[in-house]
Amino acid sequence: MGKKPLYKTLYFQVIVGLILGAIFGYLYPSYGAQMKPLGDMFVKCIKMLIAPLVFVVLAVGIAQLGDLKRVGRAGAKAVVYFEIVTTLAMIIGIAAMYLTQPAAGMNIDPASLDSSSVKMYMAPGSMPTFFGVVLGLIPNTFVGAFAEGNSLQVVVLACLFGVVLGNSGAVGKRTTDMLNDFVIILFRVINIIMYLAPIAAFGGIAFTVGRFGLGSLMSLGKMVAVVYLTNIIYVAVVLGGSCWLAGVSLWKYIKYIREEILIVFATCSTEPVFPQMMRKLEKLGCQRSIIGLVLPAGYSFNLCGTVLYVAMGVLFISQAVNKPLSLQDLLMLIAIMTVTTKGVAGVAGIGFITLALTLSTLDGLLPIEGLALLIGVDRFMSEARALTSLIANGVAVLTVARWENAIDLTVARRELDRGPQPDLVVAEAGAGSANTQMATSH
Repeated sequence: MGKKPLYKTLYFQVIVGLILGAIFGYLYPSYGAQMKPLGDMFVKCIKMLIAPLVFVVLAVGIAQLGDLKRVGRAGAKAVVYFEIVTTLAMIIGIAAMYLTQPAAGMNIDPASLDSSSVKMYMAPGSMPTFFGVVLGLIPNTFVGAFAEGNSLQVVVLACLFGVVLGNSGAVGKRTTDMLNDFVIILFRVINIIMYLAPIAAFGGIAFTVGRFGLGSLMSLGKMVAVVYLTNIIYVAVVLGGSCWLAGVSLWKYIKYIREEILIVFATCSTEPVFPQMMRKLEKLGCQRSIIGLVLPAGYSFNLCGTVLYVAMGVLFISQAVNKPLSLQDLLMLIAIMTVTTKGVAGVAGIGFITLALTLSTLDGLLPIEGLALLIGVDRFMSEARALTSLIANGVAVLTVARWENAIDLTVARRELDRGPQPDLVVAEAGAGSANTQMATSH
């Protein structure tokens, strides 16, 4: 098969969408600001397929794996990994703010802050309790988890369903084969939706430029620059180290998911690329059951970009209003963030809501009205945190798969050297069970 012409690749088309969107938003800002629904439409189309895709892939993977102890062990390792990398994100975010002091000298009087623009975030809810989180894993009804799009609840159902399938003999095998066919259908539907990706990129960037101006893309202030630089350092050091442990190159992995990176950059959300990430990770030789277990959980528990942003946002407000935090306060902040940054979805704007929740649980230590200082540039920082979380979740799958001997490194390195092959998406979906059996044997 000949190489696909550049202009027919999704990567090229999304770049064209980004460029045209920026030009349109600059020339016609009022119309550009109205293009946001184009990106929202694409996100909704993908979100409607995430729950059934997670359910089918994970249920089939567990049924074919047959070793429940291994599933539990992989889940426990994933949780430990999530805690380690997100705690490192908190520490790095706090250290970056103390080193750079982006808000030093602002001398903001908290009483002078206009809270009208952040009223919707003033009462985001109380901090979730341990039992509240556990109860939240159990859906009220079987279909309720799918209707609400709650990925963690879908994971719980898929685990139960997969266990039963793996122990139901001929009936379980027939049902597993049917679900495998259903996966192929889902991926074909996703292939159709992906034709909308360049349009979504156009709409997302046209909205950003039309709303905030082209100049704001280049000069967003010291805080935004520090956020981006810190995310880059985190990806290079922490996620680079994780890739080294997994036996793959971080740079080649980033190039491998370049199309997904562009889509996330345009939409400020990691959810639109969830199906493609599952597909590409399986193409890298990762076992399907590991992908189905770690990736959905990562979307709620491994949002490293959001963790970095919340830590830095709290310190920014602290510096701006001249209320320095003591060591005890910082330890309390880390403890609170361990809870508030878990169980949130990877959608646009969730980082700002999480920041509001964190501030509201700091016992009045900092004024929640300080959110008004960040709301104007939050859109730009949401791009950085979404990109970091996207990269982190794929790295988490690779790392846990390596720990579980559930990845063929020869295949992974070959595919990373080769780069993404957009022509093979349907074939990849159909080859899922074969890949699963191959990976299990290692």
